[in-house]
Amino acid sequence: MIADAHIAGGEVEQEFFRMLERLSALPPSVAVVFLGDIFELWIAFRKYEADLHRRFIQWCLAEKQKRQILFTEGNHEFFLPRQLFTRSGRSDIRLGDLLFTHGDRINPKDIPYLFFRMGVRNFFTKSVLYLTGPAFGPKVAENIRLSLKTRKNIYKKDFPEKSIRKMMQKARTRGIRRIFLGHFHDSRDFELDGVRLHALPAFQNTGITGVYDAAQDHFQSGAWDEMLSGLEQTFKQ
Repeated sequence: MIADAHIAGGEVEQEFFRMLERLSALPPSVAVVFLGDIFELWIAFRKYEADLHRRFIQWCLAEKQKRQILFTEGNHEFFLPRQLFTRSGRSDIRLGDLLFTHGDRINPKDIPYLFFRMGVRNFFTKSVLYLTGPAFGPKVAENIRLSLKTRKNIYKKDFPEKSIRKMMQKARTRGIRRIFLGHFHDSRDFELDGVRLHALPAFQNTGITGVYDAAQDHFQSGAWDEMLSGLEQTFKQ
């Protein structure tokens, strides 16, 4: 599981794609889950995409032929085509009693973002962005990026533990027993009434990923190269 890489070039981009290359060599039984905000901004129209987006798209299309690729849309991704992934979700993805979500709508105090989300993620805005780029596209995209960056600084300082515990209580009634999320750039683990929640820190700042062993019902997180080395060693045995 990878959360919040916020790729915009540089060393993080190089490290991210090195990780993807090693993931490609693992057996098909290993699924890959992206918990949102893979890029600093991704408006999924060709006029707005750069080489790094296209490189990721090619990787996803190739890998989904042999393994499950799951993607939960973050607040920095817009209008992603579902055919890129085995499964994708604008809010969350449920697999049995597991729930994967980005987490950007959990904090009820972030009212400006919730209105911003409604204002941007709709058919009208999608049509305008599609029709205006490249004439106005780059300026619109930059305004969206700066707006998201400002909101991140204001609302990601506090981890909404109370709201998350309420979400866990609701999840229990639905038969969910593990929740995985990103967005808050913070590493947290909770257990409430038989439901475990794992919040992953941002790959961008830490290089940390998570690994869940479904057979053993065991979750761990750590530096991506160490996590992959462990998986590689497991499948050699």
